[in-house]
Amino acid sequence: MSETPKYPGVVVGLGDLWGEAGNAYLILGRIKEALTVAAQGGDCDHGAADAFFAEATTGDYDHLLATVDAYVDAFLVLTPSIGYPSIIPLSDFREQYANRQKEDSQ
Repeated sequence: MSETPKYPGVVVGLGDLWGEAGNAYLILGRIKEALTVAAQGGDCDHGAADAFFAEATTGDYDHLLATVDAYVDAFLVLTPSIGYPSIIPLSDFREQYANRQKEDSQ
């Protein structure tokens, strides 16, 4: 589990990152929009969206997800083929993603 994000009041659902919702540009757009709206409501700094974008685009995909985790309270909605959707924190997904990369490299 990750530490408390910079803006814990900004909660963003990202969908299922294993599919199309995992597109880096889509993630960047959703988080930037959420921070922009939160700034208009006084829930975060006015420069938060630009600061997030600048930081998130300095590295690879894992860095993007780590930056999302550092800025907002993000979660995923995983929809299995049968049953109810599962809601998991982004930090748990990041751990699964790292494990999958290790398995693929072996």
